[in-house]
Amino acid sequence: MDALSPVGPVYQAGTLSGNPLAVAAGIAALTELSRKGAYKELNAKADYLAEGMAKAFAASGVATWTNRVGSMGRPSFKRAR
Repeated sequence: MDALSPVGPVYQAGTLSGNPLAVAAGIAALTELSRKGAYKELNAKADYLAEGMAKAFAASGVATWTNRVGSMGRPSFKRAR
C-alpha cells in the first residue's frame, strides 16, 4: 500500500476503487474465467445471444449491425432514411 498515492507514486482512483462488493465481483469473475474451457463456453454463449438478437431485430424490422470480438459485442442501429 505504500506504493499508492499519497504516500507513493501510483495514483489509483475510480468509482468502485476499493469497494468490497466490486472487489468480490472481480475475484469471482477471474475465478470463473480461470476454469478450463471457460472462454470457449463464454464465446458460445455470446454467439447464441448475438444470433438471437439478430433474429429478433430482423423479425421486428429494426435495421442493425453488430460489432463483435470474441465475447464482446454491441449492436448498432442504422438510421432510418
